[in-house]
Amino acid sequence: MDHDPDHAAGAITDHSSSLLVPEQAIRAMHVQLDAVLAQHATSDPVTNEFAFQLALEPFGAPDTELDESIEDSHILGAALLNQSWLAGQLAQATGTDLATVISNLRDYIGRIER
Repeated sequence: MDHDPDHAAGAITDHSSSLLVPEQAIRAMHVQLDAVLAQHATSDPVTNEFAFQLALEPFGAPDTELDESIEDSHILGAALLNQSWLAGQLAQATGTDLATVISNLRDYIGRIER
């Protein structure tokens, strides 16, 4: 399968300005990224858990009207947009194609499933 890794990553990033993403999904994207940052490898588990709960707080006890209106479809869409962008960046950075990045992720999932 011949893939141009620059094209694969570019397809994900080049059209981002033309995406019509609801404000709630944008907020959900930020919350998800905060949750990723909360899981710092050098922090102790208690600190990581506290940071993770804090990052996800808008989903559990919304403080704003915007957070209150975030629905499951916004969260799923946000996850897909974040993952697509990150996978495209990884493909470009490693000089592989998107299918290889996804295959490697499936391998990782298989290892943690056991």
